[in-house]
Amino acid sequence: LPRLRDNSAGVDASPNARDLFDDWSGAGLRSWRTYLAVAEGAMGSAVHAIDVSDPLQPQLRWQRGTSSADGGVPLGGARGATWGLVAAAGVPGVSSAAVVATSRPEPGAKGFLVAALSGRDGRALWSFRGDYSRSVPGGGALVPNDIPAPPALADRARSGVEDTVYVGDYEGKLWELATGLGSNSAGAGPLFDVGPTPEGHVQPIGAPLALYRDRSNGHLVVLAVTGGADWAAPGDSYALYAIDVDDGTFGTSAAF
Repeated sequence: LPRLRDNSAGVDASPNARDLFDDWSGAGLRSWRTYLAVAEGAMGSAVHAIDVSDPLQPQLRWQRGTSSADGGVPLGGARGATWGLVAAAGVPGVSSAAVVATSRPEPGAKGFLVAALSGRDGRALWSFRGDYSRSVPGGGALVPNDIPAPPALADRARSGVEDTVYVGDYEGKLWELATGLGSNSAGAGPLFDVGPTPEGHVQPIGAPLALYRDRSNGHLVVLAVTGGADWAAPGDSYALYAIDVDDGTFGTSAAF
């Protein structure tokens, strides 16, 4: 409310709704609820969880992202949050979570942050950070601390819960994280790196990722399109990449 006076309050991100099954009170009784996740985008760092199970009486359940108090984690700007049903470490059974990819909240930092927030109360289940080290076209400045696209969640093991998070960054790297701990499945580096454009410049992944199962073999494939940043070299060639995460192969579309 204090930000209304200077018109700095707003929502500059895409909301995400999902039906979730969880033990909302911690009393051992699970039930279905429909939750809406609303990030603030460039207008702020908070993520809001709104219970819209009764659309005539929506209820704000929690708001997180501005501090580390009470189990929270400071977030940067986010373009949206992705709901999932996950098996998180330290939480019995399957629980709900909002997974968000943000710009780095630390002053002067350039990179991305991925965090999983408990659907019950917004408490941080884990967080993962990545730093940028590549330069933008036409100069020595590092890739900027822009807001990344929302993460994509997958049930890679086909166990009925989302066990994997995929995130693309502005250096052209694809990251694969476990939803339970936020651990990096590839170790220290990314799962896949598209590398530079044919002209030698960085290829940012700024658009949301897409996932599908290949009907011929059942493999999970991640689609990533490059060039989605206003600082990307306008005369370069970019592409749509299809990465088969089950056998490690990839293909590209014709450059555009």
